[in-house]
Amino acid sequence: MLEVFFKQFNAHASEPDSFLSSNDVKNIFSCAEIILSYNRELLNNLEIVLKNWDPKLSKIGEVFSSMVDFLKIYSAYVSNYTTALNTLEKCKKDPQFLQMLQEAEKDQRLKNMPLSGFLIMPVQRIPRYLMLIRELLKYTPPDHIDYDSLSKTQDRIATVALEVNEAERIASNLQTVYQIQRVFGPQIETIVEPHRRLVKHGKVTLIEKNHKKNRKEAYLILFNDMVILAKQKGDGLDKLVKTPKIDDIDPMEEGTSKVILQIDIAKVTLMMEGEVQFILKTDKNKFLFEFENQNKLIEWSSKFQETKDKYTERLPKT
Repeated sequence: MLEVFFKQFNAHASEPDSFLSSNDVKNIFSCAEIILSYNRELLNNLEIVLKNWDPKLSKIGEVFSSMVDFLKIYSAYVSNYTTALNTLEKCKKDPQFLQMLQEAEKDQRLKNMPLSGFLIMPVQRIPRYLMLIRELLKYTPPDHIDYDSLSKTQDRIATVALEVNEAERIASNLQTVYQIQRVFGPQIETIVEPHRRLVKHGKVTLIEKNHKKNRKEAYLILFNDMVILAKQKGDGLDKLVKTPKIDDIDPMEEGTSKVILQIDIAKVTLMMEGEVQFILKTDKNKFLFEFENQNKLIEWSSKFQETKDKYTERLPKT
């Protein structure tokens, strides 16, 4: 990520009258350089231990223990994640930046993963460190000289993981929100916001007004403050159902799905209609949905009402 994108972005930002500012670069990459530096140091220290490996006397636990305090910097990176995505979206509106980004993403070292896919990786790092230490402990005898150090390191990393776990969960949710943004392209304003959370999304059957036999597949997306209804074109929304990973969205699929409705959830009323149908009513329209069974209907209707109730409770009283 830094080798391909960061260096190139920095070079452009340092040019007079550049389309990219140094502040934009800072907002996109945050403290990724520092994280990379510490990880390189960790790798170097591990290689030294392995080069002089003694099954009875070598200690890997001490290597990890020495860098536990540094892991807290991931909190700063995670906290900046929303800013990074928003800044990237803002910059992509500039044709020069977009062209530069698309050219950079052709680099074979990236293996077809876009910049947005790399930005989530540091967020996922701490749980992987914890899993690694647990695996090492599993295969380390309790009487081994390294066991105590590994055990203490596991506890310390677990403590750090708790501190950043909620932020990581939020960042992962925002990753999916960002993917949704990409699928719809410029049809909608930026939906990646610090407060916004994806609650539920999936395919639904939309029954056209005054044509009850005319059923069309649509896609319903419920956020903690907003509802989006869309008609699918291409595979972008299908991939949301299968896996919420940004890198699964092909650039050619960006902006391929048509938005039918985008509205504040407080302005939508849900009305039950038969055993497997409900209506979402706005000031101007009614949308009739049919579900494959009653369980699906209950699942969607209860989640919608619960989300709306929570949202309206937070609104200022008039």
